[in-house]
Amino acid sequence: MGFLKNKMRGKIIKGIGKGKDLGYPTVNIDIPVDFKYEFGVYSANVFVGDEKYLGALFYGTRGIFGIEKPSLEIYLIDFEGEIGDYEIDFEIGNKVRDVRKFDSIEELKKAISDDVEIIKNNKNE
Repeated sequence: MGFLKNKMRGKIIKGIGKGKDLGYPTVNIDIPVDFKYEFGVYSANVFVGDEKYLGALFYGTRGIFGIEKPSLEIYLIDFEGEIGDYEIDFEIGNKVRDVRKFDSIEELKKAISDDVEIIKNNKNE
């Protein structure tokens, strides 16, 4: 999965807990001024201390929750624990899919599960 050579750094902000409620807790990031990506779901590398984790990055609105303000958040795949830093470094890889409207929470959870599988299966490309 292709990744950019440069890392981005973002300030961690408090989210509203929807990812955690869905079973996919995310790190919510204040959208950097130089963030120039289209809305969508992307693969990501996330750096926590000396470790690198694969992630599913979401950038867009959360219409199913009635939230139209764009959000930038990353689910760290196979990560357990808390992230204590106030900033986080990450790289963005390939786009997995566009943001789309979901008719139910179950449909959203299935899409997230599918996104994570796609990212995990393509991590070495």
